Amino acid sequence: MPGEVRIDEGQAVAQTAAILATLRDPASEKFAQRAVDAYLGSGRSANLGGSYNALARSYLHRAEPDPERATAATRSALEAVGDQRTSWVVGPAAKTWRTLDARWGTMPAVRELGEPVAAAQRPALTSGTNV
Repeated sequence: MPGEVRIDEGQAVAQTAAILATLRDPASEKFAQRAVDAYLGSGRSANLGGSYNALARSYLHRAEPDPERATAATRSALEAVGDQRTSWVVGPAAKTWRTLDARWGTMPAVRELGEPVAAAQRPALTSGTNV
């Protein structure tokens, strides 16, 4: 039906996590972890990637930010979508990496995350492209 949007519990939890992370609400971490748990092994890679992104942001919004866990969650978001390069996963992952790099750029894990972020943002070659 036009106008009807079907949403399941996993999507509701993931959207709640994303909204709360944007608002810097500490409750975002709990919702993001629930969303990750819901999507692990589900085959819904973009939803899993988005949930990892919300989890990464929640780690940065703690009273004591946890850049190592945020870096790991951001890497997991990119790994979840792989070569799909889903824009609504890759874009937020890049934004999180820029935040990490600005504050914790001397950390090896943060520096190492730069390459997969850059690779995910490169346009994919189409089947008719000459190399």
